[in-house]
Amino acid sequence: MKITSFFPNPPNGENFADILSRHLSKEEGELYFVCAEYQRPGHNDDLSDLKGLDIALTLDPNKAPIIFCSFIPESHFTGKDFGSKFHALMAKKGVAFMQLPFTPRMIVEKYKELTGDKKEEDLLAIEINRINQFEIRISTIRHDFGRYFNENSDYAKQMTSKAVTQAYEIGLTGTDEEIIDKIINFQHQPKNSVLAGKYFPGIFCDVEGTLLKDNIVNQTTYDLLKNLSEKKPITLWTGGDIENLGKILAQNGITWKLVSKYDLTGAEVETAYDDEDYYIFFEKYGVKVQNFNKI
Repeated sequence: MKITSFFPNPPNGENFADILSRHLSKEEGELYFVCAEYQRPGHNDDLSDLKGLDIALTLDPNKAPIIFCSFIPESHFTGKDFGSKFHALMAKKGVAFMQLPFTPRMIVEKYKELTGDKKEEDLLAIEINRINQFEIRISTIRHDFGRYFNENSDYAKQMTSKAVTQAYEIGLTGTDEEIIDKIINFQHQPKNSVLAGKYFPGIFCDVEGTLLKDNIVNQTTYDLLKNLSEKKPITLWTGGDIENLGKILAQNGITWKLVSKYDLTGAEVETAYDDEDYYIFFEKYGVKVQNFNKI
């Protein structure tokens, strides 16, 4: 098996990816093997930066399946610090997370599973991460270069040009003056201002009263979602406290993405499970649902 790896090198000897490659040399196929703790050559990355996640997002699972791995558990990646990136990575077909350590045989089994992956892509997770990363990048550009926009020096003009170039790279359009104006006046917008009018396939499950009852996991609902997740992307959503519910879900080992129902006001989704009647749900959140199930 051909393995393209991004794995931290120990001070002496082979890294884990090298050992895997040797053991899997007679297996067929091709695989990207990315460790979250990867440190990029020529950069002063810290292991806690988890730069492997950024690298994995640049790879194409249509060329070869991606196994993203780490020494820390999956739940660490689903919190607010890395959540949107991790879910966007896991949203793609042909991608899986595996916690280290594992055996070469487990890699072969996961590879076979990924090459036969029939799960739909999670378009919502990909779109949320695109929005988040755009906001982070434009805020960073304004922070790094904003003080130069009203200066007349050659250096200020050089920095302003650099800011405009970076803004073009993340999708801003217009003349240089228009781009600078957009950077200066950028404000964070509610996600529904971008997601409204769009359709998102998959399963959308309410948390309080549906997946959780009195902060205890409803096993019947969980098992239903687990079975559906084999082919459909799962989104947990709530009209309540995202941060608090996220902690409860993490404590129970539930790592599906969690969003606010209000973020999807004006959008349409495929299937929803909720403990409210649809007319009450729609009156509160304004989300269209093709297949609504009260449970």
